[in-house]
Order: sequence, then C-alpha cells, then structure tokens
Amino acid sequence: MNKKTINLLILIAGIVLLILGFNEFGTFGSRAGRLLGAGLSNKVLFYFISGGLCTAYGLLQMRKK
Repeated sequence: MNKKTINLLILIAGIVLLILGFNEFGTFGSRAGRLLGAGLSNKVLFYFISGGLCTAYGLLQMRKK
C-alpha cells in the first residue's frame, strides 16, 4: 500500500470515530450523566479526540504533495 492509501484510511477512520462519538454523545446514559453534572464520559472524549486527530492528520497528509 502506498502512503496516499494509508492516509485515506486514517481519514476515514477519523470520520468513523467522530460519528461514533456523536452517537455516544446522544445516548440516554450520556444525557443523564451530563444532566447530573458528571460531564462527558471518557468514551465520548476518546472518540472526539482520537477522531479529530485522525481526521486532521489524514486531511493534512492528503493535501501534501
């Protein structure tokens, strides 16, 4: 596999992680936790941070020549 393919896979993985994060953010347990003042769960934070990093890295690498 060449670098462009790997970067595309990283970009896709980042987008999938962000989607999973938004889905987890909207679940009943997550809403109840935020309502009670617990804030975001570790699972949601992991999805958002790792998804954002993978997406940003994939986009930056795809734009490189």
